Amino acid sequence: MNLFSFLLFYFILIDFFSNIQCDHIRYELTHNKVCPSSKLTKFYQFLAKPDPLTTNPTRVLIFNYLWSTSKSIREFDDCSFKVQSHGRGNGLYMVISKLYLRQHHSQVCTDFLRVRFSNGTKSDRICGRITSQDVASFIDTGGEVKLYLAIANHIPLEPNEVLEIEMVFTEYFACKGDETREFQCEHNRCIHRGFLNDGLNNCPTPHCLDEEIGCLSRPEVEAHDARASKKVIVGGVISAVVVLIGFTICVIAICKFSTCFKRSRRPSNIYETSQHRPQHVEAQELSAIANISESGLPTPSAPSGYVIEDHSKDPPPPSYESLFPNATS
Repeated sequence: MNLFSFLLFYFILIDFFSNIQCDHIRYELTHNKVCPSSKLTKFYQFLAKPDPLTTNPTRVLIFNYLWSTSKSIREFDDCSFKVQSHGRGNGLYMVISKLYLRQHHSQVCTDFLRVRFSNGTKSDRICGRITSQDVASFIDTGGEVKLYLAIANHIPLEPNEVLEIEMVFTEYFACKGDETREFQCEHNRCIHRGFLNDGLNNCPTPHCLDEEIGCLSRPEVEAHDARASKKVIVGGVISAVVVLIGFTICVIAICKFSTCFKRSRRPSNIYETSQHRPQHVEAQELSAIANISESGLPTPSAPSGYVIEDHSKDPPPPSYESLFPNATS
């Protein structure tokens, strides 16, 4: 066997095993990369903000956990973590294959799971019971989701009560027509063929085509398409902008109308005129009065019944007769 034949055989073997080998990475929620139980690790994650857990076309991520004792409930705090696809332009299938989180009789979730998608939208609170024959699934076309899990650790478990959760994240990509590597879940959306009949639901509801047993979809939890939600968000933003512009125009029009009304307003009676008349006499008015007096027009005078005394002049001296009345006799 020459060197060329050896290399050809070697690459054929690599290609063969790469086609059939797929990884199933399992995490318990208390793992240090997911929801660590250590307070120190939580503080480190808060400061460091670790990278999201990543899938790729040949690797799925499985998250599971059981709460079977009151101690396990008390030691578990609320947590959040991210999962994203590795390939650019690829999306994520999220399948909740098992779940039991407590729910109050009034349909209010005591414990809940919530999913935030790459476009910023959030799912409703997910609780209650989900089985392997009654799964829930979500689709994110942006390839990144953030999960928030809240457990009411102050409420103890009932006797023989067990909480559980199992989620499977599978990266999907655009189908290329290679049936040896691809399995089509939906129109033009494929997963690696190595996940076919692996005991996990990788394709979303309503059929879970990758497993022979299939699945049934939960009617109250539907698949989520990020593009459809993005259209709703864009429409809402446009509507809000239009409303804001209309409100601004109305405010400007009202202000201008009020200003014009104030400018065109005139005194309606003599009292209002006198009230707004300035109390002090301007210099121009005084000079005008002086000019009128100098022009020969009659100046105001006191009535005839009144005598105006000029106190600025000294009184006349007394007469001789008043001083010496007997001198003349």
